[in-house]
Amino acid sequence: MAELEYGNRDNLFNMAKAHAPDGTLLDMTQNLAEKNDFIRDMPSLPANGGRTHHGVRWSSLPSGTIISIGGGWTASFGDLQPFTANTCIMKSRYQAPVDALKSEGEKAGDYRREQEGAHVEGMGQSHAMTLIYGNAATAPEKINGLTNTAPWNDITETDYVYDMSGSSNLRSAWLVAPGKSNCHLIHPKGAPGAGLSREPKPDQLVTASDTDAGATGERWDVMTEFEWIFGMVVRDQKSVKRICNIDYSLSAMSTNLIRKILQARHRHNISAPNGWFLYCDPLIYTQLVIMAGDKLNVNYTAANPYRTELYMIGDIVIRRMDALDDDGTYELQLS
Repeated sequence: MAELEYGNRDNLFNMAKAHAPDGTLLDMTQNLAEKNDFIRDMPSLPANGGRTHHGVRWSSLPSGTIISIGGGWTASFGDLQPFTANTCIMKSRYQAPVDALKSEGEKAGDYRREQEGAHVEGMGQSHAMTLIYGNAATAPEKINGLTNTAPWNDITETDYVYDMSGSSNLRSAWLVAPGKSNCHLIHPKGAPGAGLSREPKPDQLVTASDTDAGATGERWDVMTEFEWIFGMVVRDQKSVKRICNIDYSLSAMSTNLIRKILQARHRHNISAPNGWFLYCDPLIYTQLVIMAGDKLNVNYTAANPYRTELYMIGDIVIRRMDALDDDGTYELQLS
């Protein structure tokens, strides 16, 4: 089976190659793209306001007028809705005693890369969780994720929110058509590394416990600082649909879930040159894979933008997002 390529799209991986051609960020972005499908699938564009992005979206379109030959007509107008999308700053630090690395001998470099990779993977999970569940009302340093953004936080917005009618053990799945005119990630304009940075620091003298004296002493530590500045723009709200109130028990996830997904996909006719993707947590993904085995409208096919075999519902690629199950809690019922 062919590998799932992530370097052939206008995503953060390619942005890092352009902004850091020396390759210093490729390991970091490769790790992120392998574990976070938002990064693999979505374009990442520079914010047009530095660390904020300003734009307008159509709320109604202009209309045409049928006229008689020689007749007159008037100008027509559509309605534009302005919006602003913010970015947030995520930090992480790898720190370890120099002596601990020395004890690994010739494997010290591999050990450090492995430990740093765990930090990057954790940042990738936090990134996905923030884009879905971020709440700027309770944590002003964060951005509002889709769950806390209109219209996806309102059950009455039936063009964008599709109710599975569960009442307990609830999760959501997210149907997204990424694209520059639809939904995309943002990073600071002109920022080195497209908002990503990895900075190894000189060895630092730090305070540590002195096990022999039962007091405190000092030791030398290695450190690497990681930073990620990111956000998301939904320019066309029709490109994002929420299937909510999904009962997390396997017995409750039936072909009704497939019907809701297809209903959401075909409600609007929008351009989706990068394809449609369904982002869901591991249990929902697993149940959909089981449905593929049972031939219940889920297929394993290469008819997708990556041209390699993936689980799909019609033209929708199914994505497993482990980060959506990161803290093991359930969503409140959207009602």
